Amino acid sequence: MELNPLLEPIAPFPVMASLRRADIPAVKGLIADVVLEFYADLDFLPKTRSGLLAHYDAVGYLQDIDAFETEYAEANGLFLVLQDASGVIGCGGLRRISADQGELVRLWLRKEARGRGYGGMLVREILVASDRIGYREVLLDTSKRCVAAISLFRKSGFHEVPKYKESIGDVFMGKKSPKRGLA
Repeated sequence: MELNPLLEPIAPFPVMASLRRADIPAVKGLIADVVLEFYADLDFLPKTRSGLLAHYDAVGYLQDIDAFETEYAEANGLFLVLQDASGVIGCGGLRRISADQGELVRLWLRKEARGRGYGGMLVREILVASDRIGYREVLLDTSKRCVAAISLFRKSGFHEVPKYKESIGDVFMGKKSPKRGLA
């Protein structure tokens, strides 16, 4: 007899931890998988995970993850990985733009992990780190294609801001730190 999927036991809650060197291949694979989900129609991107990862290696797109010990050092930010029994299901980072500004980057969740509050967990931890570091503002860029992400950012207190960097992103958002009197 086959069980109703709605009645199957719920998997244990995922574990959030700082990125480790051993996590890098799985994190890069997650990013490639989600990029292909949202951007497969873009002509300049390869259409397979291995092709996209090779392209990213050639252009240095994921070099920040390879150099996470410096790019996301505790004094400047962090890079979080969310894992469950199936492996890496999400990630997100915070890195320094300036002494007063951090940037929320690489917030990606596997399709099956979305809508469960995991993105909000990652964003909250990133904002806690931002306050600990002393950033007055956190910025991010995303795409109009990522409707659920934009909704999550708005629920987390982000609002649209002018373009602050060169990016293929077409939505730029920011959030002032309430701990710095700038809410």
